[in-house]
Amino acid sequence: MKKAIAVSPLYLLVSILFWLLFWKAGYPMNWGSFGFGILGWWIAYLLRIPISLVLMKIQGGKQPKGIIYFSGILEESVRLIILVLTGSAIQKTLSIGQGWAFIEVVFAIVNLLALNNLAAKTDEKSMQAKEMLSAAGMKMDGSPFWGAFERIFASAFHIGSTLIIAWNPWMVLVMIPVHTFYNMAVTYIMKRSIAYMELASAVFGSVVFILGLLVYLH
Repeated sequence: MKKAIAVSPLYLLVSILFWLLFWKAGYPMNWGSFGFGILGWWIAYLLRIPISLVLMKIQGGKQPKGIIYFSGILEESVRLIILVLTGSAIQKTLSIGQGWAFIEVVFAIVNLLALNNLAAKTDEKSMQAKEMLSAAGMKMDGSPFWGAFERIFASAFHIGSTLIIAWNPWMVLVMIPVHTFYNMAVTYIMKRSIAYMELASAVFGSVVFILGLLVYLH
C-alpha cells in the first residue's frame, strides 16, 4: 500500500505531461472542454450499469461477463455526442481528449489503492474477491509502476480517438470496434504477461495518437 501511494503521483504526472506538451505546441487547455471530457467518460461509465444488470439477470445473478464488448460503443458514441455538442475546434478537441484521459487516471488511482488494500486482506469475502479478480486476469501482485506506464498510452489512445472522430464523425464506426478490440486484447494478454500487455497498450495507444494528429493537423 505504501508503494501504491508513493506511485500515485506518477499517474497524475501523465496528464500533466500531456497538458504541457500541447501547451508548448500552442494549444493551451480549454478548461470547459476539459470538463466535458470528464463528463463524457462518466456518462459512458454509468451507462454500463444497466447493461451489467441485464447481463447479471441473463447469467443467473453472477458477476456479469461480456461488459467489455460494450466498452467501445459506449465510449465512442458518447465521445461523438460530446464533440457534436461542444464543437470540434482543435483546442476544444484536445481538451476533451485530455479530460477523458484525466478522469481515467483518477479512476486508475482509486482502483490501485483499492486493489492494494484488498491484497492485504485474508478474510473469506476478500479471498473470494481476489479469486474473482484473478480469474478475470487482474494481477494482484503486479508492480504499481506498470499502471503508471499503461496510463501514458491509454491517455494517448483517448486523445487520438477524439481527434480522429473530430476530423470525421463517421470515423466513430471505425473507432467503436477498434476501442473494443483494444480493451479485449489488453485484458486477454494481461492474463499471461503484464509486460506483453503493456507492449500491446503502447502499440495501440501510439498508433491511434499519431493517426489522430496526422489526420486532424494535416
